[in-house]
Amino acid sequence: MRAIGMPKGGDRMGSGPLPGRMVIAGFVLIVILGILFVGSALQAVHLIDARSAEAQRQLVTRLLGEPAASAGISTSERAHQVAALVGLTDAHLGESGAVRPDEIAAPLPLPRGVDAGISLIWSPEHIASRVFAEIAPVRLGIIGMLLPILALVLLRFRAFATDLERQRRAASDLAARDSLTGLGNRLMFDQRLAAELAALAPDAPGFALLLLDLNGFKRVNDTFGHGAGDAVLVEVAARLRRTVTPHGLAVRLGGDEFAVLLPLHLGLTAIRQLAHQLHGVLSQPHAIQDRLVTAPASIGIALSPAHGASDDAILRNADAALYRAKATPELSFFIFEPSASVLSRAA
Repeated sequence: MRAIGMPKGGDRMGSGPLPGRMVIAGFVLIVILGILFVGSALQAVHLIDARSAEAQRQLVTRLLGEPAASAGISTSERAHQVAALVGLTDAHLGESGAVRPDEIAAPLPLPRGVDAGISLIWSPEHIASRVFAEIAPVRLGIIGMLLPILALVLLRFRAFATDLERQRRAASDLAARDSLTGLGNRLMFDQRLAAELAALAPDAPGFALLLLDLNGFKRVNDTFGHGAGDAVLVEVAARLRRTVTPHGLAVRLGGDEFAVLLPLHLGLTAIRQLAHQLHGVLSQPHAIQDRLVTAPASIGIALSPAHGASDDAILRNADAALYRAKATPELSFFIFEPSASVLSRAA
């Protein structure tokens, strides 16, 4: 079973890696969008050039099929006229099978078998590619100027997300802490108790629940005032924190009632020793208005799952042990013993 302790500051999201991962994810998303944009632009350029070349081929084919303007002109001469008229690049006559991948051809008409298998071949002008190449540096320059701005926005977003998460964690931590003593409050206790009960397993050692109640605390309040009572509670909390940490979790349930959760992997002997130590520490006097007063604690202990595997059961049995401890103040603590239906007495 894991140790029962307070949340560590290093585990808080405010200093965690999530905002940094969000910034990296933002940059990756931008790169992906940029690749998709460039890819779609290149695909559009290729499609425009292909359709432009096809339109040019159809125009040349139609012009070659029209009757020559002057009688007696040969098919090859007509082909050169068409090439000049349309403004073909690198136009020449050649066999239809000699067309390179970067060229386009239109077969010459075949009157009476003349010039059979000969085509007008030329290099199509890729207007869209040329325009794209001309504007690409400008676009890259704009993107280059926008990237620092985008990086700044993402970094600001990271700072905002970090601060927001830190505030959320602080508010959550504040809601789960006692405002007077700084210990965990009833909310934290309920959450941790529920988590420990949910983590119980057949091979898990379980945990010990210690309920503590201060004897004579009402007398301190009535004699010295509530300010003195608050000072006693603060000092009790400090003694609990020094004694329990890092073994387990100490909380203030309310008033002069406290609770401690300890993992049983420490061993029952260690639990007894710690309970005895707690009783001794909390029995030490407090200096109030130049006087020494005492408010020793009664301690009742229940073990889970032996004394209950639900919150109601473990709390009921720990409270029963506390009741017997208060009835016998000369003893350090009581451990609930269900098998004999009595409470185990500890010296």
